[in-house]
Amino acid sequence: MYYALIMAGGIGSRLWPLSRLMRPKQALTLVGNNTMMEHAVDRIVALFGSQQIYVVTRAEHVPILAEQAPELPDGNFIVEPEGRGTAPAIGLGAIHLYKQDPTAVMAVLTADHYIALRSNP
Repeated sequence: MYYALIMAGGIGSRLWPLSRLMRPKQALTLVGNNTMMEHAVDRIVALFGSQQIYVVTRAEHVPILAEQAPELPDGNFIVEPEGRGTAPAIGLGAIHLYKQDPTAVMAVLTADHYIALRSNP
């Protein structure tokens, strides 16, 4: 089965003072009316379905992000024991998915990038 792994870690120190520990960059509304997390889920939910979207994040960010993505099951938030960067976050997500589904195919996305969708010209 196909899964999407959204990396939503970090505190966004480059966006200070907008981004703080309890208001991470992925929870900010920077483009339009949605937060970065909402944009990330919205652009992939039709491809994967909410059951196949997982989020790797810090423990303190789970409540904030779960509120912004209520369509994702609670068990789809993977908590990093300690923030160590991109590769460890992907590895943690891969291990989690492998234990759940040894044939899993994983797409890795970020919650802090904005990708505009446009129709054909």
